[in-house]
Amino acid sequence: MSASAALSLVLFAATALFGAASAQSDAPLPEELILSLQGGGYVVYIIHAEAEKDIVIAPGASPSARCASPFALTEVGAAKAEAIGGGFERLDIPVTEVVAAACCGAWQMGRNAFAATTISISPEAEALEAARTPSRPDPLMQGPMPIGRPDNLVIIGHAEALSDVIEGVEEMPGTAHLLRNEGGGFVLEGTIPPDAWLGL
Repeated sequence: MSASAALSLVLFAATALFGAASAQSDAPLPEELILSLQGGGYVVYIIHAEAEKDIVIAPGASPSARCASPFALTEVGAAKAEAIGGGFERLDIPVTEVVAAACCGAWQMGRNAFAATTISISPEAEALEAARTPSRPDPLMQGPMPIGRPDNLVIIGHAEALSDVIEGVEEMPGTAHLLRNEGGGFVLEGTIPPDAWLGL
């Protein structure tokens, strides 16, 4: 390899690394995102935590019966749910609506993290579409979801469903994605990894 070719390769690698670092530095810190959440008006999509099995909850079935052991969250999944729920409560983040995907992992995470809130069950795509369209009545929330609502809507589901709506999805179980509804379309403001809550 010639000296000029080697230099070009080094410059290309440095540019790629600098670009990646810049992109990471532009991302808001979890502390900044918490301030936004405390003001309300967000859809918080959480990738459901680790479960022993991803068992589907059939329409009309009892989640508590369907999701009994051995389909419970793993120790890691339960710890993430506790940390997230504790963080929401400790930081006074308003949540009045929690929608879980029709699977045991999502439902149990919602129950463990947001025990004081009623957990509705719905396919993630339907919940996202209802939240995305503020002018359409949402049967899960008994009314339309206005832009800039004073609380936050939490949806717990799979990464694949969120990837159909936005780019930049973090697939790590327990990751919270902050979505802002702008005129019927979602904007990803940032993500909070599950291990960040204990330090906030």
